[in-house]
Amino acid sequence: MATGLGQYGFGSKTHRYADAGKYFVASNPTPGTGVIGMVSTTSDNTKPTLLFKNGNTVASGIRCYLDYLRLCCTVVGVGHTAPKVTFGLDVSQTTTRYTSGGSSITPVNVNGDSTNASAVTFYFGAVTAAAAGSARLINSHAITSGAIEVVYDTFVFDFGAPSHSMKASLIDNTTTLTHGYFSEPPVIVGPGQHFTAIIWGASNSTGITWAFDMGWVEV
Repeated sequence: MATGLGQYGFGSKTHRYADAGKYFVASNPTPGTGVIGMVSTTSDNTKPTLLFKNGNTVASGIRCYLDYLRLCCTVVGVGHTAPKVTFGLDVSQTTTRYTSGGSSITPVNVNGDSTNASAVTFYFGAVTAAAAGSARLINSHAITSGAIEVVYDTFVFDFGAPSHSMKASLIDNTTTLTHGYFSEPPVIVGPGQHFTAIIWGASNSTGITWAFDMGWVEV
């Protein structure tokens, strides 16, 4: 019998996973109000803006397959000129990463007929974390073209995109507002493991405030 994501097959839409009660989302707790991120001047995995733990037991074998992360700036940061993002995994199944700070987010099942609950522990904001037990760098890159972000800048990170390309961007109704799309590697978070997103920039003194949402499959 097939196990994991393969038992449902692949497709361009995620409805089949939602239909099985396996698709979850997390978003900022108050619509229209962002959450200020961590101040980080380097790619420091003890200062993530997003900390995601697959809380499923090792015995269950349930993995989290990341779908996307979307960030929308509601208040710009201070001090930096070129914000960057670093995505990482901590494959240790015994390290406790969360220390303090940030907002605790309760994931939501998008299937109204499903009572399945997510086992993910999700924190977003000014998070302080313990050092990774066994770190893996997944990807790291700039999210703007050498300039500070502006309010309403929106960035979508597509994990496991069907094709990889340079940043695709759309200029909105001003010359400074930009929406960016980034194709990212597929990311699978095993039981007990952590995923982190670090938003950083040299000389950053005040974190960026973000509205956000993220989706993933647990199977």
